[in-house]
Amino acid sequence: MSAPRARSHWPLVGKELIEQAARKRTYVLRTLYAATLFTAFLCIFDNWLRQGGDNPSALIGRGRELFESVVIFQFLGIFIFLPAMMCSAITAEKERDSLALLLLTDMTPRQIIREKYVGRLVPMFVYLFLSMPLMALAYAMGGIAAADISFAAYFLFLTCMQVGAIALMFSAYCRTTVGAFLATYIVGGAIYLIPFLRPMTLYLEGAQRGAMSPVVAVSILPWVSVLFFLSLARRFLLTRAVVPPTNRLLSFFRALDRFWHGVNQNFGGVVLIRESHDLPGGQPVYWRETQRKSLGKLNYLFRILVTIEGPVVLIGLFMAFMRMGWHSEAVGLSIMLAVLWGIAALAVIVRGADLIVSERSNQTLETLLTTPMPGAQILSEKMLSVYRLILVLSIPILTTALIEGHLENEMRGREGGGYVIYLFFTFLSVVIYLPLFAWVALWIGLKARSRVRAIIGAMMVVLVWCVAPILAAVALDETGIINAILFQGGHGYRGDQDTGALILCNLSPVSAVMGVEYTPSRIKVPGIQPYEAVLLMNYLLYSVILLSVRWWCLRHADALLGRLKVTGRPRRGEVAPAAEDSVAAS
Repeated sequence: MSAPRARSHWPLVGKELIEQAARKRTYVLRTLYAATLFTAFLCIFDNWLRQGGDNPSALIGRGRELFESVVIFQFLGIFIFLPAMMCSAITAEKERDSLALLLLTDMTPRQIIREKYVGRLVPMFVYLFLSMPLMALAYAMGGIAAADISFAAYFLFLTCMQVGAIALMFSAYCRTTVGAFLATYIVGGAIYLIPFLRPMTLYLEGAQRGAMSPVVAVSILPWVSVLFFLSLARRFLLTRAVVPPTNRLLSFFRALDRFWHGVNQNFGGVVLIRESHDLPGGQPVYWRETQRKSLGKLNYLFRILVTIEGPVVLIGLFMAFMRMGWHSEAVGLSIMLAVLWGIAALAVIVRGADLIVSERSNQTLETLLTTPMPGAQILSEKMLSVYRLILVLSIPILTTALIEGHLENEMRGREGGGYVIYLFFTFLSVVIYLPLFAWVALWIGLKARSRVRAIIGAMMVVLVWCVAPILAAVALDETGIINAILFQGGHGYRGDQDTGALILCNLSPVSAVMGVEYTPSRIKVPGIQPYEAVLLMNYLLYSVILLSVRWWCLRHADALLGRLKVTGRPRRGEVAPAAEDSVAAS
């Protein structure tokens, strides 16, 4: 009799854990987390063995290094996985129209928030427990004390509490899981830029000076922030329980339209881009994507371009004028280029994954499939709108590369034609990788049944795709070439080094883009150097993959969309059944 009574005090926690245990995604994420953790550990451990001449006794006393690496990885795991796990805690109830029923029970809003919070934190604690064997090994190697483990466990626990509270607050505020997901990573990431609110910063500072006394007193502000975010979540649970569907981005653009229209009346009424009111013509889906959606309209995309390109040009010219660099590298511009790449990749992945699954969520896909258009044409016209977005996002990247290449060419005294080679490789990266991300995300969106699964699944696939080749290359590297390429700008490369590890590392788009930034060919006479050949092989490989993914999606478009095999006009080699035959068969 005691077991049912114990469960009745925390009904939502049991419900959350049972639902998560029934999902295949739970075990996939857990396996992915464990595989990444232990693979990174094996890479570090193998590197240390090689440095010690394969002598295990050389590892004695290096337990602190291993321990710190595991703890830093756990912090990163919390930042990546916990928001995705927590952001659907309340929005899932809103999307299923079950939040109103939940509020009708005898549970108070405080209890609902508390149990949703605990139910989503428990799986993350399971992830953290996966590192216990590694911490035990680090403790056995020596160099750390039991107090160090308690110190790290406390700040990892506090980080889980804080990140979970932020994600739960946005889950209570937003109407959809996708909105909560994006708000948690973008706005929550901005909140986490405040140094004294980050438990990770407090941990690193405490580790550097040996001890923090008292630890709880130092972490008062993070604990206060946890209570603050949970109180906001409780308030939003009631005030935002029923939120009508709105397009905030479209409302923002329309407000800008009204403002600039009023300003423009005083300056002659000049209009650079007039909104088109043409009929769809021969591309109805493309017309719908570009005329009826905010991220497809040309005037709205132009505003996004100006918003990004303006600061990019100002910052780039300022850095070029001040000759900000390190030796012959414009490090500041390289960092800005990395940020632009991250924004572009995230936007393209989200947009590509949401193309079809948004039609399913809005219950408009069935209407779209009743048209006589083939599925391949539907996908092609939808992707044309994504190409517009790719064009807008690629302009700031190419602008930054142009300024950086010119600045570094001046810093090196105009020694060669590496400037042109650098711009050519950057252009190839934009033309190949961004469309490839879009098509891969579209393919995952065609398989997924919900927007959050499509977006999270696409991001996870791209993340593993970018990280796995680098980890494999580090594990197999025996000559140090990967360290030279990734951390020394490619300097010190010789033809007798491990070319196989270099090729494996450059199967990752991240290492290829970094290789373009730091390739030695930019300071040598133009010609096919070994690293240039690797980059060209990478571009050739991913061009083939891009064309293959595009062909496969278009070839199986009708099946992926859930349509019959023969719809509208028949494919090549197929004969459409006669109308009377189909009626008789029915």
